[in-house]
Amino acid sequence: MLRIKKYCKINRNYMIQFLKNFEYDDSDDFDIYNKINSLKYSICYFYLHLSKYINTTIIKNFTIKTTFLNVPQNITYQIVKDSFTETWFFTCDKLVVLHIHKNDIDDFYNTWKTSCFYKFVIYKDFEEYYLVFCISHTSDQIRNYLNFLVDNNHDPRYLIFSCFLLNNKTISIDLEFVNYIRNIILNESTPVGFVVLNNNCKVYNTNQKRMQFYTTLGYGETNSDLDHIVKISLKLIKESGNLPVNYFI
Repeated sequence: MLRIKKYCKINRNYMIQFLKNFEYDDSDDFDIYNKINSLKYSICYFYLHLSKYINTTIIKNFTIKTTFLNVPQNITYQIVKDSFTETWFFTCDKLVVLHIHKNDIDDFYNTWKTSCFYKFVIYKDFEEYYLVFCISHTSDQIRNYLNFLVDNNHDPRYLIFSCFLLNNKTISIDLEFVNYIRNIILNESTPVGFVVLNNNCKVYNTNQKRMQFYTTLGYGETNSDLDHIVKISLKLIKESGNLPVNYFI
């Protein structure tokens, strides 16, 4: 009973309602330009009015030094807790993670099944979503990364939220100048790959298993460090069964 009351209270929050009710303009499913513009406007709005509700703390921080395609770089991943929704996250700004609804996974599969450039590993998370991990490229190796996420049906609610998971500072801006600083806002609001570690209160009592392997997709070269980070995230999910439930979207 107390859990239901708490869920109802959090669910009424402006930020949660905004994310739950966000939808692309579906007048033209093939017009990626309209979708991108709608998303950018929503990111700016969220940045100015709603990011204040996110209250994250980095619990642990790790860095891997790697070289892939002759390019040296650092890959950082974290365990992060949001106090408002009581959600524990595994996050990595270089790891590409798409949350794709079950109705859209076939489109993704058919798009990339013969790719010689990219490689993905896909897991089914409960009944509604598939989590797609890119194990061939980091996020900064993908041209027009935001377009890539939108065009491949990454859930827009999770996409918007991911822009502020590691950057939830409160700012004060004169709204008359929003159009002039739009690019600044978007540059500071970069999507990060994330996986929710603790179970949601709505599915806490189900017997469904999380993260069931679905398939490997594409023939691109595997980045062993990205593949290792994916395995770490799966291990953390398995070990998070005793964490309190979350009240996420």
